[in-house]
Amino acid sequence: MKGMSTLSAVFCSLLMACCTSKTLFECAETGDVACIQRFGSDPTVINQAREAGDTALHLAAMEGQDEAVRALLAAGANINAQTLQGFTALHHAASRGHRDVVLVLIEGGADTSLRNGEGKLASDFAVIGGVTDLLPPR
Repeated sequence: MKGMSTLSAVFCSLLMACCTSKTLFECAETGDVACIQRFGSDPTVINQAREAGDTALHLAAMEGQDEAVRALLAAGANINAQTLQGFTALHHAASRGHRDVVLVLIEGGADTSLRNGEGKLASDFAVIGGVTDLLPPR
């Protein structure tokens, strides 16, 4: 029993060390909710954007990581954040057919009227992703 608790302690230490070496973007992309939660709920951290303007929420949505999307929203992620090309997480999830993510974003209050730089709505991308039942074309 004593060996087991030592093994558990070592495992936990390794897990935390692994997580702390990940960026928020890596946590979001891989759906590592525990890692996302370790970043806290500081909007400045949660909503940081990379060079193209994509946030951790964009990455989680692109990869279909619905639990990561939930965790990011709970931490204060801007559900309507747009990349430099105007894409929202909803645009990305819809274009890739990530039904669960689309539902989480809609239920979370995502603005379905936002257009990207080419004037396209998320519902326009829903046609590509096959989720027009969730985001009907306008």
